[in-house]
Amino acid sequence: MENKTFYLMNKNRVLTVVSFSEKGEIIDYSRDYNDRDYLPIVSRNNEDWMYSWWNERAVPLSRNNLNRLLASRGMAVPEEYLIKNLGLSLNDCYWIRPIDSDITWESINLYTNRFKDNTLEWDIPSGEKLRYSPNSSLKGNVEKTWTINKNKRYLIKGNRFATSSESINEVIATEIHRRQGYDNYTEYKLTTIKGKPYDYGCSCEIFTDEDTELVTAYELILSEPQSGSYYEHLLNVCEHNGLDREEVREYLEYQILTDFIMCQTDRHFGNIGFLRDSNTLKFKGAAPIYDSGEAFYANAQAPTNSRELRGLFTKGFKNSAELMLDLVKDRDLIDLDKLPSETYIREMFQKDSKENSAHIDGICFAYKERIKQCRDK
Repeated sequence: MENKTFYLMNKNRVLTVVSFSEKGEIIDYSRDYNDRDYLPIVSRNNEDWMYSWWNERAVPLSRNNLNRLLASRGMAVPEEYLIKNLGLSLNDCYWIRPIDSDITWESINLYTNRFKDNTLEWDIPSGEKLRYSPNSSLKGNVEKTWTINKNKRYLIKGNRFATSSESINEVIATEIHRRQGYDNYTEYKLTTIKGKPYDYGCSCEIFTDEDTELVTAYELILSEPQSGSYYEHLLNVCEHNGLDREEVREYLEYQILTDFIMCQTDRHFGNIGFLRDSNTLKFKGAAPIYDSGEAFYANAQAPTNSRELRGLFTKGFKNSAELMLDLVKDRDLIDLDKLPSETYIREMFQKDSKENSAHIDGICFAYKERIKQCRDK
């Protein structure tokens, strides 16, 4: 098997040399770094960081329809898809450059150069030569794609199964934040996607650019030896990187409260983010809240009583919703009187022709109970 050698790049900065297999697996890389400060932040606390960083950058194996996606592009594994697209992303400015190439960041970066690779449409049109794609580094289990409309970059997300639950949840979360007067959220809108079993997907505009990159809580947590709980450790690391500790705490507490009300189960550390200036490496603040789709018992049986509602498993700082809520010091970060009505929640799910009335009843029951729990504590 022939090995391929690349430079790991940050914009036009050469950071180190990496050797890959034809399938995009890392064989080895040089620990003799240039501009060490510009390496991915996870490199600060792990000598062998490059292997895990590259694997994490690839489309996750848990992505629904992944095998079909790869087969439609003549590839076998996510890393092969990633290397053929030079590891490019719309979350940051890292990429890989063939060692014998003189291509520049300006000629290939996807913030300013056009691309076409719709991973929600499986078959590539005959005779079309694809430009480099950001979809090879797109995270998450739900099928999704980056696209360009009127020179703006948008993310279009589908759903894992036949219902539109995940997309509707994103729009409900948008409405909750809007009614709260909270301004640091990602706005999602329902959209239709051709050839899918579900009625609706959703879309949102990109919140990164050439000068602003996304650093996830996962990356921050791994960047320093852990001290205390994951929650306190993240606060510590944010503070060490120049962010205001109490502002970060308020951001996390507001997110925990809204997740609790929506019965969100997937607020793992990759779904919490912070923005950093890609030139100065100075952190700007928390990223707009994103990825709230795995809420309101999407693709799961909704509760019919309080006992079934209790103990809902969650990812992230704690493994149950009630334990997550215990982290919140200021319950007044949410104005319960400004939350959408039960009628609004019901009407949103009734838009989905695949939803059944019993499931919607269970969702509305859970919503009312969660609000009551917040009032009572």
